Amino acid sequence: MTTLEDDIGQWERYGDKSSGVAIAFDIKTINDFLEKNYNFTFDFDSIKYTEKEKIRFIKKLLAKLPDFDKLNKMPLPFLATYYTIHYALARALFKKESFKIEKEYRLYIDLVERKFYKEAIELLLQKEPDELEKFRQESFRQKQELCLTEDDKKYAMMRNGINSYLSLNLSILEQKKEKIIKKIILGPKSTQNIEELDSFLKKHGFTTTIDKSKIEIC
Repeated sequence: MTTLEDDIGQWERYGDKSSGVAIAFDIKTINDFLEKNYNFTFDFDSIKYTEKEKIRFIKKLLAKLPDFDKLNKMPLPFLATYYTIHYALARALFKKESFKIEKEYRLYIDLVERKFYKEAIELLLQKEPDELEKFRQESFRQKQELCLTEDDKKYAMMRNGINSYLSLNLSILEQKKEKIIKKIILGPKSTQNIEELDSFLKKHGFTTTIDKSKIEIC
């Protein structure tokens, strides 16, 4: 996603050569709903492009670490888990500086369960090794049950070839769908009839503003 609502660079790169559409989502509605209905943490944040931005973000993560002396004495599986959590957060939001002009944002998921994350940190600081191991095994079993499997993998023609993707069941969002899409912008070269698109959306329960790009392309 991007904060650039009507940008020629975005249209040409991602908008089907300026003939596609841009969809403005209500991120707060989506995120709040997902947070309440799934036992996972969803985050929405800007992409970090420069070294300065990345260092600032890493320092922010490090500030959340428990006392290092205590943490350093904990069992390796939990040290690895803690490191992985924070590394994954950074990895989801870092891109090369050459992409800076895109002003991107990402809505992403932390695949570590909230309960696991909270209790693991508490255990890191005060529980005995045998309790830690018991908790680790139980949490791993629960995570296996919640993980996406090969059955969730689908295939489609993408980037001039057959590629796989994971299909997520988001039907639970049906209850809030009228609030999810805030606006649709037709690309500079789009030939879509606005009245027909509006009729289609309303038939499927969406009420949203439809605009045409203000960019003129000869």
